[in-house]
Amino acid sequence: MPETVVTRKYQVTIPKEIREALGIKVGDKLIVKIEDSKVVLELVKRVSRTQIIE
Repeated sequence: MPETVVTRKYQVTIPKEIREALGIKVGDKLIVKIEDSKVVLELVKRVSRTQIIE
């Protein structure tokens, strides 16, 4: 299981294998929440321009 470190600015890096598995790209938004004493990051669903036009 991949691990990450909290920096002094309280930032974390999402490991490459996790980013690739979830298709996370630069600029994507994530929801951050607590569930059962765990930090959970949830990818906000992307909407394409063609979906907006329809």
